[in-house]
Amino acid sequence: MLKTEEVIKILKSNKKPMLFNDIWKKVKKEITSSLNNEVNEFAIKSDLYLSLMEDPKLIMVGNNKWDIRDKYSYSEIESLNKTLLIEEDIEEDVEEETEEKIVFEEDTKE
Repeated sequence: MLKTEEVIKILKSNKKPMLFNDIWKKVKKEITSSLNNEVNEFAIKSDLYLSLMEDPKLIMVGNNKWDIRDKYSYSEIESLNKTLLIEEDIEEDVEEETEEKIVFEEDTKE
């Protein structure tokens, strides 16, 4: 797993949450020598994402935005978690409705 110290430095200097892809662009500049091909880049990017998820010093604050956990109170974190769960439920509902619509449209064509 990649170390997240660099990400924490980036977030501290940015002073606000950042999208994962923006974080990746900055980290990528630091590790260009490791990126000898696209497969390797994808693996390293995936590894970075997993590292962010596992680091207790970091928190996803919605829509793939990340920040430093210490900036948030317990109640703010609790609220973020509820919001993320609601967003996840909505996404699942939309996916299910889309799948049902596709099946319905295929059934009506026959």
